[in-house]
Amino acid sequence: MLKQFKYSTKYKTSHPTRERFCLKTLILAFFIVPFFANAQISITEIMYDLSGSDTNEWIEIENTGSQAVDASTWKLFEANSNHGLKVFQGDGVIQPGLFAIIANDPGAFLVEYANFKGMIFDSSFSLLNTGETLIMRDDNLVDSDSATYDSSLGGNGDGNSLHKNASSGWKASAPTPGSGASNSSQQNNQTGGSQKTSSQTIVSSLSSVATESKNSDND
Repeated sequence: MLKQFKYSTKYKTSHPTRERFCLKTLILAFFIVPFFANAQISITEIMYDLSGSDTNEWIEIENTGSQAVDASTWKLFEANSNHGLKVFQGDGVIQPGLFAIIANDPGAFLVEYANFKGMIFDSSFSLLNTGETLIMRDDNLVDSDSATYDSSLGGNGDGNSLHKNASSGWKASAPTPGSGASNSSQQNNQTGGSQKTSSQTIVSSLSSVATESKNSDND
């Protein structure tokens, strides 16, 4: 009976390290889930009413999540239709913090922005000059982001486009396709980079905790 009691005591004293490891793992896992579970595509700029003919309408999108997103499987919801996205330039995979263009005429877009080297998707849509609601939907048709605009915001045939600002509102200014020149986009860039770095740090921490636990058990 005494031997059994001593064994039980010894067994219990060997577990704090394992318990600490489990606790640290659970805490770290709690924080790491949001970094890897978030796939977010946001609408950041809208060119809806060009001066003259509206044959070169386009939308800028940004990957504000922490994972790369294959946007070629996504849809642009506009005029009560889910429009497919066909890769025109690039590989279709938007990295965190980066931008892409959805154009209704990619050829015309490149004529106007000849130096644009970013990703372009071809899609069949026609933006209303009076305004409407646009929605980005993932491959399961789950809404990721929406944007509602109207001509009172500006950009109605004056050469400007609508840019999302820091408060998620819209402001008319000179078009900057693919650069994310608004304050909101700059903040999202920093956040995206920070999330990626943080997730890598957490993974390293998990590895360190596992190594520490293994060394303690060996002792």
